[in-house]
Amino acid sequence: MPLFQYKAINTAGARLKGVIEGDSSAAAMTLLLKKGLHATELRETAEEHGAAAALSGAARGGRISALEMALFLRQLATLVNSDVPLVQSLTILERQTTSRRLQEIVITVREDVQGGRDFSHALGRFPKVFPPLVCSMVRVGETGGVLGPILAQLADITERDEQMRSEVRAAMIYPIIVVIVGVLVVGLLMTFVVPRLAEVFGDMGSALPTPTKMLMAISLAVKRFWWAAVILIGATVGVVRTWRATEDGRLQYDRFVLRVPKLGDLARKASISRFARALGVLLGGGVPLLESLQVVKGVLDNAALGKAIESASSGLREGGSLARELEQEGMFPPLVIHMIGVGETSGNLDSMLIKIAETYEWQTQQAVKVMVSVLAPVTILCLAVVVGFIALAMLLPLFSMNQLIR
Repeated sequence: MPLFQYKAINTAGARLKGVIEGDSSAAAMTLLLKKGLHATELRETAEEHGAAAALSGAARGGRISALEMALFLRQLATLVNSDVPLVQSLTILERQTTSRRLQEIVITVREDVQGGRDFSHALGRFPKVFPPLVCSMVRVGETGGVLGPILAQLADITERDEQMRSEVRAAMIYPIIVVIVGVLVVGLLMTFVVPRLAEVFGDMGSALPTPTKMLMAISLAVKRFWWAAVILIGATVGVVRTWRATEDGRLQYDRFVLRVPKLGDLARKASISRFARALGVLLGGGVPLLESLQVVKGVLDNAALGKAIESASSGLREGGSLARELEQEGMFPPLVIHMIGVGETSGNLDSMLIKIAETYEWQTQQAVKVMVSVLAPVTILCLAVVVGFIALAMLLPLFSMNQLIR
């Protein structure tokens, strides 16, 4: 839809300027009149205008951290709930934020809102920063006059997701350090210590034990062909990432993840909790079920579950129920299907979905704790086996020499 830059006078006689959308100049003029503005100048302009033209590529297409997003939503919710006008609230936040990228985005959003755009539409211009869930819920808040509470709910969702990621990152620090140290130690042994011992053992002239021969062969291969291993690993990672970037590749990859023991169960629970909470909030805000499912489909990190929701949406258009359609897809646990069915029957689907979300959020947290608690000792055990094999292979010839001397 074309954009029109205008200068106008409001009912109080103040001069304003901004940007408004319209099918034509006459339509734009009509919209301004409905807003109580008398246009003194109106001309069609390009999509990029004002601060948007000054935005860098990073600000337009880049992301901001989940912590920045949660803080922005929380502060905006506080201001709006305190009856501060939206434009003034955005002005306060653009001056307060310490992130230059977020500041530029807030300036553009504020100018759009000031120029007559809906807040949800203004946020939708930055799809990599404000996902469809945020825009849809903001639209619900605008329509129902409950923007403040909706922004608070969005902040809760964002903070909850970030808390989960932070817990996983913090728990993974120790296993990662153990792996890095172990790899460095093994690499040092294989490239420096073992080759020197191989020279000593070679001068002995006696037959070497099988583990020692294996270790020496591995050490020689590592020393001579390490570059080939690096190239092979890099090429494999590149091919997998390129394949996963395709729609079919991501779908197949995510289906494989769901079949991996333990990891697949964790990924399924995390996705179900996000699905249930987002859908419950949207339905509670009055968004129709089919539209809500289209929004929620884009929220899920797993494309296989998103495909199942898309198929269920097609069945709903033909008169089916959500529980029955999801059950036919075979991607959701029986407990989820049963609770959704109860919610549809009782007419409390939104509240039942929130209960599902709370249940699976708790299960996800427990699964993460168990997995991380098991991962550390398993990592240490694997490294101990590798180092133990190297030590045994180096000591066996010495034991043989001792036997010969005796």
